[in-house]
Parts: sequence; structure tokens; C-alpha cells
Amino acid sequence: MSLTIEPARAAAILLPILMLMDATALRTYRRRWDAGVLATTIPGAVVGTAIGLATFDLLSPDALRVMVGSIALCSPRGGG
Repeated sequence: MSLTIEPARAAAILLPILMLMDATALRTYRRRWDAGVLATTIPGAVVGTAIGLATFDLLSPDALRVMVGSIALCSPRGGG
């Protein structure tokens, strides 16, 4: 989606959908969570979110598109 419209607008469109998906997942996996996984995941998520919030306005839309594409290609189940 960020290839066709500005990445910030794409994020704003997808955010409510992603929040609904998270709420559904929370309901599905209620009482089956692993404290070890959370202890490993949450600090990185907080740091990554803080860095993203701090740098989002500093990057051009094209730079954001390159970042999104790079993350998609480098992810284990991505395109590459």
C-alpha cells in the first residue's frame, strides 16, 4: 500500500485494522501466553516504537518506502 500512496497515510488507514486484529488475537490466546516470550519481546518493541516515533517525521516518503520494502524482503517469511 505504501507503494501507491504516502506511507503515513497508508499507516493511518491500516492502523484500525491492525488494532482489531490484535484485539482478536488477544481474545483467542487469553490465558495461553508465555511470560518468557513477553519479557524478551516487550523491551525491543518499546525501543523500536520510540525510535520510530522520533524519526518518522525526519524521513521522506521515498525513504519510508525503501525501509518498508527492505523489511519485507529481509523478514523470514517476506518476499526474499
